Amino acid sequence: MHKVASLGAVRAGAEVKMKRYVNNPLISRCSLHIYMKDKEQINFRECHKELMKATPFALYVDIPPMKCFGISLLEEILANHEMGNVFNIGNKSLPFIVEDVALILGMPCTGFPVHHYGSSIEVSKLHKRFGKDTSFTRQVIHGHLIDLVGSDEKEDIEDTVRLWILLLLSTFLAPRLAYVCSPQMIEYLDDIERIGSYAWAVAFHELILHNIEEASRMVKMNAKRGRHDEKPRKNQFIFGCSYALCVESKLPIHPSEQWVLEGQKGKTNSGDFARAEEASTPAVSKNAQMASLVDALKAAEESRKAENEDFRQKLESLMTQVEGFAKSAISLRQEKEKPADV
Repeated sequence: MHKVASLGAVRAGAEVKMKRYVNNPLISRCSLHIYMKDKEQINFRECHKELMKATPFALYVDIPPMKCFGISLLEEILANHEMGNVFNIGNKSLPFIVEDVALILGMPCTGFPVHHYGSSIEVSKLHKRFGKDTSFTRQVIHGHLIDLVGSDEKEDIEDTVRLWILLLLSTFLAPRLAYVCSPQMIEYLDDIERIGSYAWAVAFHELILHNIEEASRMVKMNAKRGRHDEKPRKNQFIFGCSYALCVESKLPIHPSEQWVLEGQKGKTNSGDFARAEEASTPAVSKNAQMASLVDALKAAEESRKAENEDFRQKLESLMTQVEGFAKSAISLRQEKEKPADV
């Protein structure tokens, strides 16, 4: 009898566990939180920061804490994906374009192409130094940064900056299945002075859209079947910087976020991560300041137009009065010039 009761309790527990299981295989490695945590552990010096700020990645050298971008918001965006780079927002179909990525991430969208696929023709300087078969994962990059950051050698300072950019690419701007970027991108860091001549936003845009069709299809299927399943489904990864998709996020956020974009399960603790109505990046903060300035200029322009219109109306009224006075004066003179009746 005791065994039967125990078996029943086990089954009941299994049923409860099954009911509590939330199947969400959507994963993105894009994490500004991870980048900032790793960066703060490296004591970059002024000699490094001076070079860093001369690159198009300068916005990410000194950045304040940013708000968390929840996986539920990414689901909402993908649920409204139509086809290709087009999303349905409200009753409109809006394209997700390269300029959106450039605006949100603060990266150049014109210049030489950055290839992130195929075979690399050139062996990068970092591969020459650390081995051509080296896989620059987040942990490997972090280890090399720790080793080099204290050196005053010119080569070490430049490689430290290259590794910093690689850390940013691997954790936030261009991650793939893991915290690692496309190895083909690494050769574009060889000449630090030329890094700004490449169209980085174009490459980031291509990465984001790489498998977005499959991810969108999976999210829509989940919505139809329900999120509670007996069996886990195959994970679907979103490549690149999914933060950039916040430009399509004119949508309400769920009351509580289920995951953060580290692909980790469990509910987000509101004490650990601030909730946001849309993702926040350094470029977004700058753009918000610019938008406020533009709004102020527009308001000043509208005020000036209103003042000009008021002045025009008063001037027209005055001219009408002058014209009336002139006509009255002419009529009066004509009356005086008439010959007197005999």
